[in-house]
Amino acid sequence: MSGHEKLTSATITVSLDVPAQNSVANITATDVIGNKSDTISGNSIVSVSKTIKAKTDLIPTGMQSKVYPTGANNVVLSNNGAWAMGTLVQVIPASTVTSNFVIDSICPIVIDEPVPGVGDTYEIALYQGASDIEIGRVRFYGNLTFFGELRLVTTVIPANARVRAALMSRTGAELSVSISVGYHTV
Repeated sequence: MSGHEKLTSATITVSLDVPAQNSVANITATDVIGNKSDTISGNSIVSVSKTIKAKTDLIPTGMQSKVYPTGANNVVLSNNGAWAMGTLVQVIPASTVTSNFVIDSICPIVIDEPVPGVGDTYEIALYQGASDIEIGRVRFYGNLTFFGELRLVTTVIPANARVRAALMSRTGAELSVSISVGYHTV
């Protein structure tokens, strides 16, 4: 062949040296990819895949959703001017949820409008623990007719931790939103 002819079909056989189980050589591509029998204690792609599967198999399904506050009025948050975070307000008191948990939704109800019939853009931030570590934030547009559930997934919150929230909005008008949160234990 001169290098210009077209090859129409070919069978190529490649011999792969399969690494030993959980090989740590990382010299060849097959070392990095791994052996089908690699375990989660290895460092190959096969091992990492098996580790991910093992961890996701531990995620509980069919978790019971809960809401807080339950059987009580929502918690009221107020802004502090245009894009200025308002005062932190306790949403879930310490020692209320006695297992680790994740907040997966916020249900806001707009109380005030900057101009009747005109809404605003709001942002709600959630914080956990005594040092108020931020764990989630959502933004939405709403007015007095807005009602809905905002989905988010926070980091895992330790058992017995308090949760606080703060509000800010686009306009400088004094505005308030009441909220409840949806959560499930993990």
